[in-house]
Amino acid sequence: MSDDLANVEINRLVAPQLRNIVAVIGMPLTVRLLRKKGGTKARVPRGADAMLFARIIGEEPARNLARLFTGQPYVTLPKVDKILMEIRDREIRAAAAAGEKLQDQALKHDLTERQVLNIRRGDRGDKFRYVVEQAARRSLQADLFETAPSQRPKDERTA
Repeated sequence: MSDDLANVEINRLVAPQLRNIVAVIGMPLTVRLLRKKGGTKARVPRGADAMLFARIIGEEPARNLARLFTGQPYVTLPKVDKILMEIRDREIRAAAAAGEKLQDQALKHDLTERQVLNIRRGDRGDKFRYVVEQAARRSLQADLFETAPSQRPKDERTA
């Protein structure tokens, strides 16, 4: 995974609180912090606690983070998965455009070839979304064949 994360369009990828963190300490340090502490509720770094974040992101960024969350005792740090998946997906699409083979991409990213194809198409193969879309299509198809009661023969209307 590339460490050059500055080009990631974060507004679409992350929650507003996380956007604020990225604005204060930058994307690379945010990813580093979330890799270590993501998915947890952490104390806002102050005093001795600031050293915990300082070990991960450095003293100055830890102080800036403390200023960002002044007055809040805790901050919930989301998991970094969504950001990293988006970065991976962009890398896959760029490599495909440059001519990298499907099999090479699957091996490089530890994915199946089908999943790489889904990513190249812009679809991660979200099964839930697929099921919902299929149900909506079936509903629309059923509506096509349903006739209004006034259009049915009289013997069917009384039944």
